[in-house]
Amino acid sequence: MKRVAAKFVPRLLTAEQKQGRVEACCALKEESRNDQNFFSALSSISKDEFRQCFEKWNKRLDKCISVSGEYFEGD
Repeated sequence: MKRVAAKFVPRLLTAEQKQGRVEACCALKEESRNDQNFFSALSSISKDEFRQCFEKWNKRLDKCISVSGEYFEGD
């Protein structure tokens, strides 16, 4: 198998794979909003640290969804 840099992976995905990424992002985002136990394992993290991380994660999910899976954030 040929090694490929992560920043090139989204361009190599099929339309079906890209749609799967979008659907997974939407499902995780929806679940995180509706399930109060979704983040219970993260209780050791301070509220401020968690809030910052969650806001950044939400922005990345929104970018991925808005460009139909073409978004990838790498090194």
